[in-house]
Amino acid sequence: MQQLAQLLTPARTLCREPGISRKRLFETLASVIAQDQISLPSEEIFSQLVAREKLGSTAIGDGIAIPHCKLKEAESPLLEVAEPLA
Repeated sequence: MQQLAQLLTPARTLCREPGISRKRLFETLASVIAQDQISLPSEEIFSQLVAREKLGSTAIGDGIAIPHCKLKEAESPLLEVAEPLA
């Protein structure tokens, strides 16, 4: 199993990212991951994030959520953190 430091790279970390809406946040997450993993199209990542959210909210509460999805094209687990503006 990969360690958190291997999954959470500086390129996949966003701080104080304006999260105007859930859709906009998913678009941003998909774009950043696609820039880091060129084999994964941002449209597919976005689509899968939205599909997963329709199954049930990934929100924990107090402005914290763990959006996630499965992509068969992903060769290994990926992780991205976005800290929204307060």
